[in-house]
Amino acid sequence: MYPPIGSASLGVMPRHSVCPPLTDLVRRNRSLGMVSLAVLLSWVVPGRRQFMIPQVPHRQNEMHSFLAPVDGSSSRALARLKVPRVAPSSEGLWDRARGKGPLVHARIPIAPTTKMRFRTSPKRSYEPSRRRPALCLVAAAALTATLVSPNVAQATGTGDPVVAAAGDIACDPGTTPFNDGNGTATKCHMKATSAILQNLLASTNLQGILAVGDTQYQCGGLQAFNQSYGPTWGQSALKAITSPVPGDQEYLTSGGTDCSATPGGGYFSYFGSASGDPSKGYYSFDIGSWHIVALNSVCRQVDGCGRRSGQYEFLQADLAAHPTMCTLAYWHHPRFVSSASGGSTNVAKFWDALYAAGAEVVLGGNQHVYERFAPQTPSQQASATGIVEFVVGTGGKSHGKFSTIQSNSEVRNASAYGVLALTLHPTSYDWQFISEAGQTFSDSGSIACH
Repeated sequence: MYPPIGSASLGVMPRHSVCPPLTDLVRRNRSLGMVSLAVLLSWVVPGRRQFMIPQVPHRQNEMHSFLAPVDGSSSRALARLKVPRVAPSSEGLWDRARGKGPLVHARIPIAPTTKMRFRTSPKRSYEPSRRRPALCLVAAAALTATLVSPNVAQATGTGDPVVAAAGDIACDPGTTPFNDGNGTATKCHMKATSAILQNLLASTNLQGILAVGDTQYQCGGLQAFNQSYGPTWGQSALKAITSPVPGDQEYLTSGGTDCSATPGGGYFSYFGSASGDPSKGYYSFDIGSWHIVALNSVCRQVDGCGRRSGQYEFLQADLAAHPTMCTLAYWHHPRFVSSASGGSTNVAKFWDALYAAGAEVVLGGNQHVYERFAPQTPSQQASATGIVEFVVGTGGKSHGKFSTIQSNSEVRNASAYGVLALTLHPTSYDWQFISEAGQTFSDSGSIACH
């Protein structure tokens, strides 16, 4: 049998010189579809070195698996590609093939909703085996069984896409409360909150994890990521759909395990292309019909957050280019929060631009609490066309506390670790705060997009 899609190694189809190549079979990471029918129909596609992928929506950072010829011969391979967050391009090259047989891994820029053409490395070739053509059918059946297997480490739910969010997550492995990753009664509960993510992955159409900053304490060192965040929120099936933004902890260069001499070095090394350009840390992408903008609120580490900053110009241009019905943005330092600071004024221009564009939701962290605000304007006036803000600094590191209660604050909790799950419908969304096992606090509801 072939190993599950998403595992470290991918199965290879049996090959025969008279078996026509299986092309144009694209399986979206969260939609299995009519795999058997697609496999059978693909039998009629003639062999060719270059091949076209059908015009289907593609989301940045999405994993796709498909069958294709790997060179000019009749070889076939089950290939996997992950769409990185880079400037879109309609063409790319397979960058490497490794392992035994035609096992292909690729990272290729893809423009959403476009036809794409790829070619294999001109120096890479594989000899077809001497197996009978009938074995191709057997392999197709095995592949189909694998794709629909309940043991596949991917979301098996159906329905509209779900995203999960929290920040302030993983304790430094060099601290006492880390306790070999098990935490204490009140601190370092990243393992418990990651279990919520695994449950969502198994039971819903979870398509994204929005890590809202301070993902790894104390300084975002690479070794700390590998020891603390990695075994919990960084498990392969979770990391593959994680879209992070940095917090201030990730930019520290001292005070923790394996601190990088370069601010943000460990964070950007760990997340790679999923975290955007290391000189910026902001980017955008789509999930379903929603447009999502990830911003960097550690303004001193980038080109600022004000009206004249490159990040603000990016935000303005991005919103203008994506006039979607529903928009969500997230960054680390919340604009409003019922703490002593009252929120960050550094990100006020972000809020202004998003409000002007009719955005629905803003997520933040930093304060280790959960708080939900009613829809409000940039001047904190309640408004049906305002932005709903969720503060979700509940990923597991430690608990915070509230101070002066801000206007329009509707729900607050400072004692439960957990994750905010948002179901993104075409014209509305549902929210649910899910506490770790043993906690009873919850908050849920639905609201229409503007």
